[in-house]
Amino acid sequence: MPQYVKKVTPLKARADRHTMVVNGDISVEQGWAQIKANYPLFEGQYYGEAHEQFSQEMTEKIGNTAAFKNASTSDLNVFKSVLQDHVIWRYVENTQYDEERMTFTCDLVEYFRDQASLDTAEAALEETTAFNTENRPAEQEPTYATVDFHRPYPS
Repeated sequence: MPQYVKKVTPLKARADRHTMVVNGDISVEQGWAQIKANYPLFEGQYYGEAHEQFSQEMTEKIGNTAAFKNASTSDLNVFKSVLQDHVIWRYVENTQYDEERMTFTCDLVEYFRDQASLDTAEAALEETTAFNTENRPAEQEPTYATVDFHRPYPS
């Protein structure tokens, strides 16, 4: 079985950092309500058709966040190229709400064909303004593992 590099990036949406909350347009509670409405929890079986549909919808929603909306066309083209040329499979897992902190978290899981493909992809993203790691919080640092890759399907 071929080996691939699995990258897991923790993502977080916090109500107190919601753009409209920061701008003073809405309260933190309203920001939290919007986050929960936009980012539902996945409660079905992983790796099945429902999970693939959920992951597709979630990655589209992530693509509509401020980081993407404010990105230049050239940065977006680099991002799209990385997805098309280097990411073999991508999905979202471990969705959770923290009601006390008004935070939504999940893991974005991406598989790359090999270390060279991952290195090329990350070097390309690092050259962008929107997608470099300069301002990434420590708790959102990705983890990496070499794994035997197979698309798991429920039996």
